[in-house]
Amino acid sequence: MRRTASLLCLVVWIGLWVEGLVRLAHWITPLERPAALYDTVRMRLLAGTWMDGPSRFYTYEPNMVGSTYGHPFRVNSEGFRGPEWRAKRHGITRVLVIGDSMTSGIGIAEKERYTEVAQRRRPDLDIINLSVQGWDAPQYAMALERYGELLQPDIVVIGLYLNDPWTSFEFYAPYHPALPAWVALSLTYRLVEPFYDPLHRFTHGIPTRDQLMQQAYAPSSNDWQIFTASLQRLVDWTERHSLRRPLALLLVNAPEATATGYYAPLLAACRALLAVCVEGVSRSRPVSRFEPHPDGTTQIQFGLRLAGALPR
Repeated sequence: MRRTASLLCLVVWIGLWVEGLVRLAHWITPLERPAALYDTVRMRLLAGTWMDGPSRFYTYEPNMVGSTYGHPFRVNSEGFRGPEWRAKRHGITRVLVIGDSMTSGIGIAEKERYTEVAQRRRPDLDIINLSVQGWDAPQYAMALERYGELLQPDIVVIGLYLNDPWTSFEFYAPYHPALPAWVALSLTYRLVEPFYDPLHRFTHGIPTRDQLMQQAYAPSSNDWQIFTASLQRLVDWTERHSLRRPLALLLVNAPEATATGYYAPLLAACRALLAVCVEGVSRSRPVSRFEPHPDGTTQIQFGLRLAGALPR
């Protein structure tokens, strides 16, 4: 018993030293995102269930004011980031841009989003941003079917990313071991925690994120069928309202996306069903090493390409 107590004391003593050294390193060079830069955006589920990609539909919590990476995040009364929707003006072409976190502008200020960049570049147009982080192709179709009649767009643009064909989230819930609070809140544990999930998946035979992505891009997979069917729903809506096919804006770093092998099938699907507006940019820069979403400089590239591709 004395040996067990001594061993326990040694483990605690080493753990405290490790935690102290990690916190010292964190003070010199931050090892994780500062709390002041956490996103404080809340969601509301309107239909379906969270883990069912094809059925869920949700928006941000209406009229809330949060933050994303330290930037204000204001939500209008309909549940979307940005100002209240304005009435359609006679003779002004209205462009409806539907997308996910890339289009919503996670990690950047509202004025830096590519839709706002394009609006400043093209004051002759009326561009409305209809996007929520985490949306995929089914949500794009549901958004157009739900809000299209109200907004009456003349042009529909879909901001697509490589993960949009992947809608099966049932195996991607992160796994956390049961630990005392003082351990779970330690900086040492928070740094090693990301390694636990892949280890848990490996030992239990659960697919990894990369494996699920590969499965989603298989032409015979359920995910790919849902993806292409959702794109077809977007086309069907525009055809019913006598509009041209939706434009696809690929919000990716083209060389990096090509290296993953996902870019070509995504582009081919868009060309088969949609009108490709703009392909990926040559270089995309993240907000920081804590935030992988594109920064304002990259959003400017997307915005200028969108502005140049829209008809005059």
